Amino acid sequence: TASEMLFDSWAPFDDWMGVSSLLRAIPTQRNFAILRFAAAMKAWLATEDDLFDALRAFSKKEGNGKRTVAEVLHQLTHGDRDA
Repeated sequence: TASEMLFDSWAPFDDWMGVSSLLRAIPTQRNFAILRFAAAMKAWLATEDDLFDALRAFSKKEGNGKRTVAEVLHQLTHGDRDA
C-alpha cells in the first residue's frame, strides 16, 4: 500500500532522478511508520511542482537532523516553510 501511494505521488513528475535524489536526502526514521510516511510524502508532493525544488525545501527545513522527517513533511505540507 505504501509503495503504491509513493509511486502514485512520484509519477506525475516524470523525474526518476529527482525521486532518487529526494529519497537519498531523507534520513532513516525507524519510528515513522511507512504508511504514515507515504501519506505525508504524498500530501506534501501534491503541493509541489518540481522535485528538485522540493528537495531543496526539504533539506533546508530538515537542517541536518534538527527536525524529524515527520516534522518537516508536516511543516512543508501545511505551508510552514520558514519555521
